[in-house]
Amino acid sequence: MRDYIKLNFQFSAGGPAGMPSDKSFRGMLFLSLTVVGIPGNITVIVAFLLMIHKESWLLAADAIVLHLACANLLVVLVRCLLEMLASFYIANVFGDVGCKAVIFIYRTSRALSIWLTFLLS
Repeated sequence: MRDYIKLNFQFSAGGPAGMPSDKSFRGMLFLSLTVVGIPGNITVIVAFLLMIHKESWLLAADAIVLHLACANLLVVLVRCLLEMLASFYIANVFGDVGCKAVIFIYRTSRALSIWLTFLLS
């Protein structure tokens, strides 16, 4: 009976060598956000930087969108990339100081993103 409970627990938790299914699902979600978010925001930033280089100025709305893309890139890098790396056990930066720093940067950049969206509208 005791061996059955042990095997059942190992099966439901992914086993000692495996990864729990909820952890891998969460990792895949953050991986998809990272794969879409980083190239998309970098593309927007590069397009506006090329526009600045070509025309030497930006409209106010374009400057707000550029800053919004920078804030969103920071959100993706701090939240999605680090969470994805921790979910797949690649790197763990979520110690005491690391967790506080990640949460502070994430909340600040998210607030900046919301504020810039309100400013744009």
